[in-house]
Amino acid sequence: MFNDKNAILAKNLHVDSFKYQSTEDMPNEAYEKWQESHMNAKVFSLEFRNIGQSGEWQEMIVIWGY
Repeated sequence: MFNDKNAILAKNLHVDSFKYQSTEDMPNEAYEKWQESHMNAKVFSLEFRNIGQSGEWQEMIVIWGY
């Protein structure tokens, strides 16, 4: 159901992505740094996916808006 209070125009949505090595890096550290610089952002989607065939590299995708 549509809610006027929480509505946002699609043109105001942004996508950020972070690539990290799943064997060494922690995605929560990258996300915490992102949060510090986007204090008023509303996160609509937070997704993870494997990159490449080995699955060694992953990507965190943040879809957000104000």
